[in-house]
Amino acid sequence: MCPNCGTSNVEGTRNCEHCSRPLIPPPPPLPGTFSAPPPPPPPLSTAASWAAASPSTPLRRRRLRYWPVVLVVGLVVALGLGIYAINLELAPATAPQTPATPPADNATNPTVQVNAIEFEPNSCLPEFGGSGFKVYGGADGTTSTTVSNTGTSSCVIVRATADSTGFSVVSDNAPLTVAAGGSATFTLKIQTPDSTFSGTLDVNLDVTSAS
Repeated sequence: MCPNCGTSNVEGTRNCEHCSRPLIPPPPPLPGTFSAPPPPPPPLSTAASWAAASPSTPLRRRRLRYWPVVLVVGLVVALGLGIYAINLELAPATAPQTPATPPADNATNPTVQVNAIEFEPNSCLPEFGGSGFKVYGGADGTTSTTVSNTGTSSCVIVRATADSTGFSVVSDNAPLTVAAGGSATFTLKIQTPDSTFSGTLDVNLDVTSAS
């Protein structure tokens, strides 16, 4: 009979078949003697000892997994700072420059008002006139006029010269042939004087007859 759990056991059994407690208590130690301590457990293997001595191994592995993320974030931050520094260095070179001082108000400049152009008569073409223009003094004025030939022979305008003081012909479309009984467009570009003018501009034409 097990004194611990009360289970009946076969005679001669040293430990209870149910609770494994000893059925026969060990004899008491003799006076003046002592029982030896139990032997130490056998040494663990290398893997087992590392696992037992390193309970934080899963934590270290988790930390190692985050190192690539930390490295990528660091590289991105460093790249952004580098681009920002380059932009700061280039900013003065690409900044818009201060515009130059605007020109003086044209309202204070002299005005040239050509009301009409009179082309002096000649042996081939009759006297005719042209439209005027208005510009600021010293500027070029351009005008075009239709030249009619009422004669019986063709006329050729060789060149034109301004006959009014301060004016000069810069360019024209001479030589221009005006057929007999026909017409053509004569264009002039005239340099104006740097002074106020209002009136009629006289222009002389060099004209020859075409045979």
